[in-house]
Amino acid sequence: MPHTTPAPDAALSSTNAFYRLDGAIAHPSPDTRGPWDPNAQHGGAPTALIAWTVDRMASAVPMRIARITVDLFRPVPIAPLEVRTAVLREGRNIQLVEARLVADGKECVRAAVLRVRDAAVETPLDVRPPPQRWPAPDDCPRIANFAREGLAQHLDIRPADGRMRDRNGSPVWFRLRAPFIEGERNTPLIMAAITADFCNGMSGVLDWEQWTFINADLTIHFARDPIGEWMMLEAHGWVGADGRGTAFGVLSDVDGTFGRAAQSLVIAPRR
Repeated sequence: MPHTTPAPDAALSSTNAFYRLDGAIAHPSPDTRGPWDPNAQHGGAPTALIAWTVDRMASAVPMRIARITVDLFRPVPIAPLEVRTAVLREGRNIQLVEARLVADGKECVRAAVLRVRDAAVETPLDVRPPPQRWPAPDDCPRIANFAREGLAQHLDIRPADGRMRDRNGSPVWFRLRAPFIEGERNTPLIMAAITADFCNGMSGVLDWEQWTFINADLTIHFARDPIGEWMMLEAHGWVGADGRGTAFGVLSDVDGTFGRAAQSLVIAPRR
């Protein structure tokens, strides 16, 4: 990946927010740019935008997001996006929401977000998500030259065991150092959605200089709500001989595991 030194840790970077909202229209900044196309957004940006939007929607009973499935129909342009949402199923235990992002009349992203009723259930301790076993972010070395532009330049990235892009699922901490929605505080859900989209980039299965491995979708499952500003990803990947692949990973915060993510990959040699 391209390299430079990002802004200091102490505060959010001086960039404008990733999105400015005007009613149902989201205006992205150039900082939403991804690594594959200079005119297209990083997949984590629209995923987090959808997650933030649906998390604020009304429901008949209190709900928590259990799953987000995002299909990326085409590259998401760095251009105004109309955010369209519809409740497909409203029940006592679940709510299913469809969210779509439309640019210049063309649907770029369609997502299905499943929310489950929020209820206090005293489950056995031995079936709950495992606690965090890796060093805390403050005890991990900071990668100071990860990216020079786009979304990735505004991430604080710290490998928990000194490895990056390793096939054995190297644990890597992520923190967003820029505001995501203008006028709104960044939420753990926003950070979790952005982190999840790095499964392909962090799995280390293929050489970045020789291959492209763009994800056509992203699914995130939550066993509980993420907490805090730091998220960890332990990513793996498999690649077939027919242009397909999959990247997947465990998601955790400072308390421990809270979910999993998976992507379908389109594999091609760089020309």
